[in-house]
Amino acid sequence: MAKDVFVFGLRIIMSKNKILTHLFFFSLLAGILYGIFFHLINYTISEEYFTKNLFKDTYVPEVLHNRWGTVITGIMDNWWIGVLPYIMFVPFILIQKNPKGRTKPLIISTIVFILV
Repeated sequence: MAKDVFVFGLRIIMSKNKILTHLFFFSLLAGILYGIFFHLINYTISEEYFTKNLFKDTYVPEVLHNRWGTVITGIMDNWWIGVLPYIMFVPFILIQKNPKGRTKPLIISTIVFILV
């Protein structure tokens, strides 16, 4: 049975499994974006650390020893950071009796978890 779900004022009609799948991929994407921005900022501060250590550890080719390589290492190193809040918060959100209120708390908690 499809349910009406409101995410930041947008009405989305989905089943519970689709909602959880979409939230998982949102959490994964949030972790990847965090990793990309985190590594790009660190690359700006210390390019030497990436060229001497991190690129060799993650087997990035010599051609990509620049910001694109930094993006690759950011994805490979931090994709799991978005999955952690999903695993921790989904059981609590599924306990809620109101199915319409499940999506927004998970999105907000994922963003807050990653930003902190």
